[in-house]
Amino acid sequence: MTDGAAPHDAVGPSRSGIVIVVVAVLVAIVVLAQGYGDAPDEFATSSSKSQSTSTLVSTTTLPAGRPVADVKVKVANATNTPGLAAKVRDILQGRGYTQTTIGDSPNKQLATDVFFLPGWEAEARSVALALGLGPNVVRPMPEPPPISPGDAAILVLAGVDLA
Repeated sequence: MTDGAAPHDAVGPSRSGIVIVVVAVLVAIVVLAQGYGDAPDEFATSSSKSQSTSTLVSTTTLPAGRPVADVKVKVANATNTPGLAAKVRDILQGRGYTQTTIGDSPNKQLATDVFFLPGWEAEARSVALALGLGPNVVRPMPEPPPISPGDAAILVLAGVDLA
């Protein structure tokens, strides 16, 4: 009799093991399905917040203190690339900076600088942004200026990075 009971006991535990595995898999599927069902809502909320933040950042950094049409900018070519000052002027004029003059710098440089007169920092930051440059290129106008800005409040020394 012990021989007859042993095979039956051996089959019993293996069936119960299979049942446990099947139940565990079904529970896992249900939990994952519910988890993934909530995730898109969380991502949509996160995305909406991100878009709001982007809009807020753009709103606070894009506009200059004065209308761009009132900002006088001088662009000087600080490279050996012919026509760079005109190219940069055209970019600025396409973004509304209509009072833009051009010239050449006797000193050549790799990185562009955007200098501003006192009270014109916000506008200089907007000019840098219009050129696709970061705020690290914006600096107060040194004394004496690298070249005469004329009647411009902002001087752009266009470097190789804009060529």
